Amino acid sequence: FTGPMRRGFNRVAWDLRGPADSPRGGRGGGGGDDEEENEGTAAPRGGPFVAPGRYAVSIAKRVRGTITELAGPMPINVTVDPAGVATPQDRRILAQFLDSVTTLNRRATGVSQLASTTDARLTAISRAIDATPTIPVEIHNRVRALQRTMDDIQRKLNGDRALSSRNEGTPPSIQSRVRGIGGDLGRALAVPTTTAREEFALASRLLDAELVRLRQLVERDLPPIEQALDAAGAPYTPGRIPPG
Repeated sequence: FTGPMRRGFNRVAWDLRGPADSPRGGRGGGGGDDEEENEGTAAPRGGPFVAPGRYAVSIAKRVRGTITELAGPMPINVTVDPAGVATPQDRRILAQFLDSVTTLNRRATGVSQLASTTDARLTAISRAIDATPTIPVEIHNRVRALQRTMDDIQRKLNGDRALSSRNEGTPPSIQSRVRGIGGDLGRALAVPTTTAREEFALASRLLDAELVRLRQLVERDLPPIEQALDAAGAPYTPGRIPPG
């Protein structure tokens, strides 16, 4: 994590958390008490608490992109509070589970971002088709079908925002399930509950299913449509490599 860069002596403390699962997740350790709101849950910045064990710390400086090590590595021991009820084994089990949750959250964020950019590509393609009268009607219909598929993927990933804006009940989205697990266990010191494990397994299955659909759309369905745009001389759309 990044420390202060002021003149004189500076002090920084590691909050015993691992790296964040995304850049917006804070400083990846050393985050202190900073928090961010995730769909109604206060999720700590940075990753989950690390398991008890032996670690190492080193100090480096970065000047104009060049990193130079200054000191270390020096060994440190992370131990369990002897006055607490959690055993070292409990903390290791929790840390392993939260590492899995962090990985799942990273995947869910990546899938959601890919879905967002693909949705924007389809919107641009649709507009380019409307501006190109020579493109066959079949291509119009295929793009409209892909947009409906994309809308369904977005709802599964991020929820039905149209319904939720009217305060109507909606099924939990994949993102809300994943973030809910992290929010519930972000400060936990005991082993994960059965509910948390079941929610993790369900969110993993749902995410895998939507990733299969999204990959098929991006890798199999979009390329021939973009080739048809090139052949018809349609306006350029984002993500399309201009013909040489």
